Amino acid sequence: MKLLILILFSISLLAEEINKSITLRDSLELARKNNPFYIAEQYNLAIAKGDVTTAKLLPNPILNNQIIVKQDGFNTFNPIDPINKNPGGSAWLARNRQDWLQITMKIPVAGQRKYSIELAVKKLQLSQQNLAEFERNLLYIVANKWIDVWFTSEKLNIIKRSKQYSDELLKINEIRLRNQVITQAEFLRTQNVVDQYDANLAVAEQAYKNETRNLQFLSGAQNPIRIALEDNTLVYDVTPEDSKSLLKYAIENRADIIANKISQEAAQVNVNLQEANAYPQPEVGFIYNPQNSQPYAGTYITIPIPINNRNQGEIQQSRAELGQVKSIQTALEQKTQSEILNALGEYEVAKINFEKFKKIFQTSEKVLETVRYSYLKGGTTIIDYLDAQRSWFNSQILYYESIFNFRKSFVQLQYVTGKIQKL
Repeated sequence: MKLLILILFSISLLAEEINKSITLRDSLELARKNNPFYIAEQYNLAIAKGDVTTAKLLPNPILNNQIIVKQDGFNTFNPIDPINKNPGGSAWLARNRQDWLQITMKIPVAGQRKYSIELAVKKLQLSQQNLAEFERNLLYIVANKWIDVWFTSEKLNIIKRSKQYSDELLKINEIRLRNQVITQAEFLRTQNVVDQYDANLAVAEQAYKNETRNLQFLSGAQNPIRIALEDNTLVYDVTPEDSKSLLKYAIENRADIIANKISQEAAQVNVNLQEANAYPQPEVGFIYNPQNSQPYAGTYITIPIPINNRNQGEIQQSRAELGQVKSIQTALEQKTQSEILNALGEYEVAKINFEKFKKIFQTSEKVLETVRYSYLKGGTTIIDYLDAQRSWFNSQILYYESIFNFRKSFVQLQYVTGKIQKL
């Protein structure tokens, strides 16, 4: 009995998950958790952390062992004779052999290890900002796809309503044709409209399925999803006077701008590292060298002589890279300013158009009902009725297109300012 209850409970949870409609915020949160490309991108952090670990490691000691045997000892390899104590030319005897045991290690100088660690840490910070920039772009795509699904869903509903009106009119006109109230031409006009809506409905249904699948993939959802048609996430009021504050916010928070600032810091550290690498790295250590049973010990040091190679090419390249990322910063800020001004302009235009088409939308419904009633009572022609229905259909599409553009402009504004990651 308990097992049956558990199974039924699991099925109910699954059904609830499948039937749950997701808001725009829900889709963004799903994408953060489940988008396969975003998950793959996160491995770059682990890779960068590995570079930090590597940079912190000291060089490995180098062990060198050499054995030199006298020629007679090498040619006569006999064990020690315990009776006459005559070892002959055995290579095992210390007096016939010279040993060389050397252990050394390369020593970083001039801050080489310090700058290597700093550079690895900066690259880790850069990877974090690159991931944040990937997220910003991903959320922008997901948000726009959510709006696409919403719009195709509303278009589908409009076509269904239009088809319902036409189907009802067709049934009425079939009766009226039999009763010879209307002509054959008038009936055929009605039939043609029904056929057109049938074709449009098939296209709209397929478009809705396609867009829904695209959103499901982007959000990483395991089950088919439905969006919440009523969503207040995209209700926001912005005025052109906000452009300066929005630009300030973007410069301080946009991931690509922060990433470039970190790139400048990393480039400067790389310059320091390459200049430090111009200093020769010595290899020092200890030597133990018994020769023919006489022990010797000493020190070892090797220093490259910087005559030809003083790391000139890497220093030159690192300085050029520093100049490059500094010049990009100005371009990024100018680009961001243009993007914000453009997005604000598009938002204001979309807002005005939405208010205009909202009024048309509200009156078109009344006009259609009035003409429809008049046609059924014989007060107007089929042409007037079909024209009213076409006007109603167009006003419906234009109204939802205005909402579509309004929401798209809002998402664009959130994207260029970097606020989309706060939704």
